[in-house]
Amino acid sequence: MPTVLSAILASSPACSAEDVDFAHAIVPILKTHCSKCHAGQQKEGGLSINTREDLIVGGDSGSPVEIGRHLSSEFFRRINSQEDGYRMPPDGDGLTQEQIALIGKWIDQGAKWESGYTFAPRTYEPPLKPRRPELPPVQSLSLIHI
Repeated sequence: MPTVLSAILASSPACSAEDVDFAHAIVPILKTHCSKCHAGQQKEGGLSINTREDLIVGGDSGSPVEIGRHLSSEFFRRINSQEDGYRMPPDGDGLTQEQIALIGKWIDQGAKWESGYTFAPRTYEPPLKPRRPELPPVQSLSLIHI
């Protein structure tokens, strides 16, 4: 008997044959449900999602993502679980079945991540380059005699 998740995977336009759009589909899910505890300076359980490399390396429990194998990925199992103390995120409603399916498909497609994207705050701003402003030419005023 098919599960609700497999029905969503089969029928959802977000989960069609095309590649999952990291910037528009995955980033909002990670921001909303994961960044509070795993982005920026936060590393609950030693896990940071600031970069793809951080996510793949994982935290205290090892790597949460097995590239190409969502069913074997701890990340997928935790977002799909209903077990208190295991499910992620631990508070709130959690992810929808469509979001879970999207994460699964993203993992199966290689957990692609746009180059240079990070959840970490930018800490370096290059100094302004000195420049010489160009002023408009000075126009002479002619005196009007009455």
